[in-house]
Amino acid sequence: MIAGASALTQELANSNSNVFRVGLQHLYPVGQFAAVGPTGSLLFRDRNGYDSTTLQFVPKKVRGSAGLLVNYVPNDTVTFTARVEGVWTHEDENPSDGFKFSVTANDFVPAFAVPVVSGAALQATLGINVKLGGTK
Repeated sequence: MIAGASALTQELANSNSNVFRVGLQHLYPVGQFAAVGPTGSLLFRDRNGYDSTTLQFVPKKVRGSAGLLVNYVPNDTVTFTARVEGVWTHEDENPSDGFKFSVTANDFVPAFAVPVVSGAALQATLGINVKLGGTK
C-alpha cells in the first residue's frame, strides 16, 4: 500500500509483467532402488517489471534448461538425488537513466541499471533426504 493513499490507488506506470514457467521430468526405474530420467524447464517473462519480493526492477527474460536426474533410494528413510543440467539464459537490457518507477512510493526513485545476465552454464546439484522418527 502506498503511504497516505487509500487502499485502491492507480499506479503511475504499469510495473506488472507475466511470468510463465513450465517444467518436466520423468524417471525410469533402473534396478530395485534407483531411477533415472530427463528433466527440463522453460521460463518466460514477457516484459520488464518490478519484483516486489526483492524490491528491484527485473528485465524481460527467457531461461531454458535440459539435463538428467538420478534418484537412489537405499532404504525407506534415505533418498539421494543428483541433477545435471545445461542452462541457457537471455535477459534484455534494463537501462536506467537514474530513475525508475517504484510501486511502493508510487513515484520515480533513484535507481541503477540491472546487469544483463545472458549466456550458458552447467548446473549440478546433489541432495539427500532423511526421514527421522516413526509414523503415527
